[in-house]
Amino acid sequence: MPSLLCLDLGTSAAKAALLTLDGTTRAQASSGYPTVVTADGGAEQDLADWLRAARDAIAQLLHGTDEKPVALSITGQMQDLVLLTEGDPAPAILYSDTRAVAEAAEIGTILRREGRDSAGADWDQITGNEQDATSCAAMFRRLSRISPEVVGRARGVVFGPAGHLVHALGLGAWCDVTTASATGLLDARTRRWSDRIACAAGLSRAMLPELTRATGQVVGRTDETAAELLGLPVGLPVILAPGDAGATTLGIVGLDAGDEYAYLGTSGWLAAVVPEARRAGDGAGREGLGDEAFVGGPVSAPRTDELAPGVSHHLAIGGRDDSVASPSVSSFPSTSSSSPSPCSPPSPSASPRTLRISALRAAGVAAEWARGALLSGITPEEADELLEHREAEHGRGPTGLLALPSIHGERYPVREPDLRAAIIGMGPSTGAIDMYAAVLEGVAHALAHAAVESAAAASGSAVDAGPASPASPASPLSPAVSSSASRPLAVAGGGASSEPWLRILADVMGRPMRVVEDADAALLGCALAAADALQLEHTMRPLAEREGGRTVDPDPSAVRRHARFSRGHRALYRAIAEVGVLR
Repeated sequence: MPSLLCLDLGTSAAKAALLTLDGTTRAQASSGYPTVVTADGGAEQDLADWLRAARDAIAQLLHGTDEKPVALSITGQMQDLVLLTEGDPAPAILYSDTRAVAEAAEIGTILRREGRDSAGADWDQITGNEQDATSCAAMFRRLSRISPEVVGRARGVVFGPAGHLVHALGLGAWCDVTTASATGLLDARTRRWSDRIACAAGLSRAMLPELTRATGQVVGRTDETAAELLGLPVGLPVILAPGDAGATTLGIVGLDAGDEYAYLGTSGWLAAVVPEARRAGDGAGREGLGDEAFVGGPVSAPRTDELAPGVSHHLAIGGRDDSVASPSVSSFPSTSSSSPSPCSPPSPSASPRTLRISALRAAGVAAEWARGALLSGITPEEADELLEHREAEHGRGPTGLLALPSIHGERYPVREPDLRAAIIGMGPSTGAIDMYAAVLEGVAHALAHAAVESAAAASGSAVDAGPASPASPASPLSPAVSSSASRPLAVAGGGASSEPWLRILADVMGRPMRVVEDADAALLGCALAAADALQLEHTMRPLAEREGGRTVDPDPSAVRRHARFSRGHRALYRAIAEVGVLR
């Protein structure tokens, strides 16, 4: 069976895999590279290390085999600034670099001033995301200031190792639209580079890469350069897949509107695919999103106390575009001579889609802190055993406590870097295991807030997502929003190994939890994007759609009792943030 060579150039390593068109992984290999971290907040990687690691991983993969993949599909970390220079290359500035604080403030000031003068939008409104020092626009402005000679040698920019590898293969400067959404340079409304932002950053529009239009797009074929650089044959189609956030989502659940999953790792997030943002008050000819919050804010009239539009991250997803030149299906082997597979090729998307990621700073790390602070540093397995005993004694249901897991500040449902964790409601009978369970409940409630808002954004329902006073009744969910409760939610990450935590999550969110192994999700997403781009018949499925795995169902009584704590939990974020101001 034909196979696809998939390459994920991640934060610390290049991972390569051969995947067949039925989703089987025939072989996998990896090769690491270092990150240079500086005391002033810098984070850089050497471009040569990326290329070396890609070659090493591919060489390991193909060693001793006569495997001839039909295509190369590439994804990788997003939001890195990579200069395409003449002469010695400059190191890549990574997405985690925070040195451009002053430059981010300057760009924001320039765009706000222009917005006031021309009734245009500010930086956050144009991009649909809250911008800061990690924006590639701010990185470039800083680099222009401190290293003008290096910038002067640049003939273009790309925004990650996938784009750099494509350029090194001689296929031009490209950027997938998902990665572009993370750079601080993309107009979220038009899905094109923003001339206003580029100008404010001091970046010539001619230096920006070409944007892909499809989920996976053929950007060319390998030539003799690929043989020298990667040891690959001539004539292999090269597909630029979505950046790692998009490829991972595609590999876990897919990229159709309504697809979503939760992640319980060191941090945590809920990723949901929603239709393109709905806007109000968006005047004709204005560059930006108008006065209403981008997807993620409530779709009812804005209030002065509601959350900022940038609390969740919003990444564009490429669609099926038959105008994008791709090799014909007949150029590649098919899996059979029978009728086409039901999943190949997919029908064109009815409308553009957005990947909405609501990220908690602490999930697994908050549980680890709680075990150390409350349970004498016992292991996760030992803590689970105590939770099982607690549940056997008290039954499933809320602890009666409210907890925020925000030990390192918070990104969602509020963006407050100085926010700290809290547990309230303790009484004489409250024990350490109760408080530990409350921390797990706190993570679950935060993910539940994200799920409700994502469902509202997807359906256009009016859900009041902002924090409210205790006297305010919760806004009822429309049937369109609450209907998602019947669908299992895919859960990935190390925290998904805890059965008690999964039951808490199921009860708080009021829906079944389905555990998926996500180790190879980005590589599978790469393969799915490539098969779509090449119009190959295949039977690959996202991990959440595969047979096997375990599902944890909610307890109806526990769901009803947990629901009474939802609004109070949301309000607690604002209350604790206000207390923090008094410190």
